[in-house]
Amino acid sequence: MKNTKTRIIILERDSSMHIVYKNHFDALEDYELVGSYTSANLALKDFKHTRPQIVLSEIDLDDINGIDAIKLFRKKNWGINIIMFSEINDFEVIKKAFKKGPTDT
Repeated sequence: MKNTKTRIIILERDSSMHIVYKNHFDALEDYELVGSYTSANLALKDFKHTRPQIVLSEIDLDDINGIDAIKLFRKKNWGINIIMFSEINDFEVIKKAFKKGPTDT
């Protein structure tokens, strides 16, 4: 049987949250968490291996921020779905994210 699960990677600065995401996606039939990262650079380096269809990314990362990483993920796969999340409650940051083209914030 062919695996038809949607492949997801997560970029979350707090590595203690990675197990929470893993447990959540393990419980879902239609999704597969193929990578959890604290760094956009590491996620981009593994992109060819993980082949995600969806990127869930925090805005505030340690290296490249999630907003700037959007363009780099789009270079790898223009049609990739990107969902941004953040604890930052700043309308200017949200506008900047939308201008870069995430699928959802």
